[in-house]
This record gives sequence, structure tokens and C-alpha cells, in this order.
Amino acid sequence: MESQTSERQDHLARLLMQHRTSLYGYILSCVCKHSDAEDILQTVLVAIIESGDRFQENREFLPWAFEVARRRILNHFSRSKRELPVDPGLIARLAEAAGRLEEAQPTSSYRTALLACLDRLPDPSRQVIRRKRPTDC
Repeated sequence: MESQTSERQDHLARLLMQHRTSLYGYILSCVCKHSDAEDILQTVLVAIIESGDRFQENREFLPWAFEVARRRILNHFSRSKRELPVDPGLIARLAEAAGRLEEAQPTSSYRTALLACLDRLPDPSRQVIRRKRPTDC
């Protein structure tokens, strides 16, 4: 039983790594601040790993992960007592659209090549690039 749980968590971890960028992009599009998006993404990753026993293998991962993210986004706005920038229904539709887009265009070879180039940079240069972020919404 314990090895089955471990295998399930490993499988979920691989799926999370595969779809991390899509999840982050969806979250960022809803909250507009990188720091908030990073915080929410971390709670989503933890929630998915912890609730892995509720994920059914015959179910598509990305729509399920977007639903977890949607709930964490709404929770973020209710905790911070800030007004939601968009309607919760729109957030759900964004999740659906992001899922369809991810299925239609999986991680591009361009992005894969770019990540390979980043890996070849010296560590100080790589750190500078990773610290550089576009301005918040």
C-alpha cells in the first residue's frame, strides 16, 4: 500500500513538472502579481501532492489541476480581502481554455531549447536571468 502511494505521488510530481508553466501562467493571469502567483502555485503544488489519492488515473490531470488552482486563487482573494479582478466564472473559463491550449500545443521545442541553453550558462549568469521578471500587471 505504501509503495502504491509513493508511486502515485511520483506520478503526480512528474505531471506537475510537465504542466508547471501552464499552471503558473493561469494563476498569474488571474492575480497579476508574480509574488502572489508564486505563493499560490506553491499551495497548489502541495495541495495536489497531498490530495493525490483523490486523483483518478482515468481523469485528465490538467483540468483537475486547474480546478485546484482556481479554488486557491479564490481563497487568496478572500483571505487578502481584496476585490477579485475578474468574475469567478471567468476564472473557471480561463482554466478550461488554458487546458485546451496546453493539449493543442504542448511545451514547444523552442522552450525546450531555451531551457537547455540556460542550463549551459555559468551559474551567476543564470541567476541574473532568473531574477529578471517583467513588471507586474
